[in-house]
Amino acid sequence: MTDTLGDDVIYQATGGSVAIKAMFGAFVNPVFSGESHLSENRKQLDVAVADVPGFKKGSVFTVDGTNYTVDDIISNDGYFATLVLR
Repeated sequence: MTDTLGDDVIYQATGGSVAIKAMFGAFVNPVFSGESHLSENRKQLDVAVADVPGFKKGSVFTVDGTNYTVDDIISNDGYFATLVLR
């Protein structure tokens, strides 16, 4: 599915850059603090785990010439991972 619908992404691996296909998008994250309510725009990347060996928090991905750092790993079932980028 990512080969057809995925975005071109470069994973900055320790051994060198790797070109992959992944699903890149934005989402709104609600932030609550007492009676205040804010919305924070975040970037999300869905990747095939086999395509990004050794990824972790702090890993860098490049999408359309912009570098993004992994801020959080929302899910990882061993096949696909959902990452929050900053």
